[in-house]
Amino acid sequence: MQISQIYKELELCDFSDFSLDINYDSLLNDTYNILDLKVKFKSNSKSILNFLNHSFGYFYSESTCAEKDFVIYENGPFFSSLLIYTPWLISLIYNTNNGFIGVYQKNGNPEKHLTYIGTNPEKNLPLNELEITKINILNDDMLFIVDFLLTIIIANLNKNYFLFHAAALGLNGKGIVIAGDTMAGKTTLTLALANAGFDLLSDEVCCLEYNSFNLIPFPKCMFLREKTKKLLPDLFDRYKDNPIFNDSKENRWLVTSEDLGIKATKNRYKTSHFFLLKGFKDEPEYTPVAEHEVLLYLLSSSYAKIENPPNALYSLSPLVNNVKCYNLWPGKVENTVDLIKEFIKQ
Repeated sequence: MQISQIYKELELCDFSDFSLDINYDSLLNDTYNILDLKVKFKSNSKSILNFLNHSFGYFYSESTCAEKDFVIYENGPFFSSLLIYTPWLISLIYNTNNGFIGVYQKNGNPEKHLTYIGTNPEKNLPLNELEITKINILNDDMLFIVDFLLTIIIANLNKNYFLFHAAALGLNGKGIVIAGDTMAGKTTLTLALANAGFDLLSDEVCCLEYNSFNLIPFPKCMFLREKTKKLLPDLFDRYKDNPIFNDSKENRWLVTSEDLGIKATKNRYKTSHFFLLKGFKDEPEYTPVAEHEVLLYLLSSSYAKIENPPNALYSLSPLVNNVKCYNLWPGKVENTVDLIKEFIKQ
């Protein structure tokens, strides 16, 4: 079945009607207090709930009371999709011969959107050549997509916090942000700093409270690559679980910080330093970065949709005005850790 055929049918549907086909009483569920949200994750798949407990376990609640339901439904409507049904967004995800395709609709708005997720840009196949294949929920690319979409939804529903793509740590009352593109070395540097005594707040989702600009703990699971394992062998000696293999034949480990013997902190930190990773050198180097560049990075890496960029810039400007911001080219891991420690002492 081609995705183009299904999309024509989906355009005629109201995704909110999918809830009528779900037997809620039969779903497994767990409750989480995520910032200001009391959420109940519900699913017909024990594997999905186990993964969500691994990823959002820091926020797990023994309470059975929740304000919002997030349903993640394996083998959903319309030809073996994964259905994610939440109060903000309803999405169908399909596995194809060129990566994943998502079709989504915001609640209260019948307009449909189609997006490519993790496709192979070298193939660049048109829709009428994308064939649907069966979803394997235990594929780590699929788990990453579920985790990513739920984070976006949570970011859009938590209006008192700004969530963006970066790591956050704290030491001696000072909070630091490690930002940069995927594969820039954030996770390796973050784990090295945590192993050197920094409090770990998050590896992937940096959470700022708007009123105070404090860094709020938001630890989640990490998808660690082979390179990180080689650079931090003593850390990985503590971790004995088996790797998850993905379709690209690259070993990746799905772990939490506690799997590596690093306890996630509950402390909040005032942001003092912002490091934007730019690449790698033999020895670490840094230069000051202009405030407007940091602001543009914050907007471009936001997990929530920025409806009004000028207002968002105005809201975030006080943060940048009071934080020391640098471009950073990491070198040897231990030397880069020592450099950041020196910044904290100043």
